[in-house]
Amino acid sequence: MLNIKTRADFDNLLSRIAGAVRYYEASNTKRNKYIVYLSNEDRFTYTVDSKNIAHLLGVNFVYLRSIGIFDRNCSSYDVLKGLQENSYSLYMGVQEGRLSYESMFSEHIEDKLSALELLQDNWKFLILNLFASISKIELTLQVMM
Repeated sequence: MLNIKTRADFDNLLSRIAGAVRYYEASNTKRNKYIVYLSNEDRFTYTVDSKNIAHLLGVNFVYLRSIGIFDRNCSSYDVLKGLQENSYSLYMGVQEGRLSYESMFSEHIEDKLSALELLQDNWKFLILNLFASISKIELTLQVMM
């Protein structure tokens, strides 16, 4: 559940997001391909790529690009990396009523960041955890490295 009441809460959330970005950049998970097999024999293939990280973490980069603080043509990863340097503008936009935290972030961002912090040494379990939290479908996971 998204729970931002103060500037310190917002700064803490941005710090956790920045930590996730640093972890991704230092990890060997880039370009790993995950295949999730569903119990109905469908399968879902997912590659951990920089363009997917904002979405995986619950950051609404489309909204953030649309509000004029970020370049409309920048990548989702650039938005993610630029959150802290633009924190004052984002915070003031919320205080003035022009922006909202609920539009910037998924209501599940705290859970997603907590999962990453707990499982950051094993992305396949993180991916599985994220999918399991979205759906109560029986899942199995195969990692292609």
